[in-house]
Amino acid sequence: VMIDCGSEGGYKKLCANLAEAGLKPSDVAAVILTHGHSDHYGAARLFREAGAKVIIHKADAKMLKRGNRKRDLGERLTPCKADIKLEGGETLAFGGMKLKIIHMPGHSAGSICVLARIDGLSILFMGDSVAGWGGYFPLWGADLKTWIRSMKKLTGYEIDALLPGHNEGYMAYGAKYLIKRQYEILKSGNFETRAMVKPLADRV
Repeated sequence: VMIDCGSEGGYKKLCANLAEAGLKPSDVAAVILTHGHSDHYGAARLFREAGAKVIIHKADAKMLKRGNRKRDLGERLTPCKADIKLEGGETLAFGGMKLKIIHMPGHSAGSICVLARIDGLSILFMGDSVAGWGGYFPLWGADLKTWIRSMKKLTGYEIDALLPGHNEGYMAYGAKYLIKRQYEILKSGNFETRAMVKPLADRV
């Protein structure tokens, strides 16, 4: 299973990364999309053509269905069907691993996080759903009040490490502190916090 698949323009590079792990696109059983922005779902159609099921929250599924005749983040997008539309709260099972779906509207209406238990740790694959990593873009469906409520909900989860949808792929131990801190910043209205994330992560 793959969580987010990047842009269509990055598909060849992603396939090269899979090949380094001894895998090919047809080995991917499912692509779980954290939301319907093209930098996260642009290559979904290509993985679906190779046999993967495309999974996304129902509130963002329409973004895949319509594609984009204009350029979205530099790309024109071919429409893609969603095979499974999530409600939020589901637990999906792949290869013996259980993935908890947490609906996190705010960055977009259908944004989700995926919580997995790996080697005894609770790992949050967060896409752009956590304030401080995901930007606030009202024209792309962001809603500040909804995002604040989602972040408050996330503070109640036991999470050991964070995997963001952008920037360095690091394990931010002290995740619970980071989530609480970003919730407080978002609630204060000072939500342009990208520059704070790495220093905060380095300190915890």
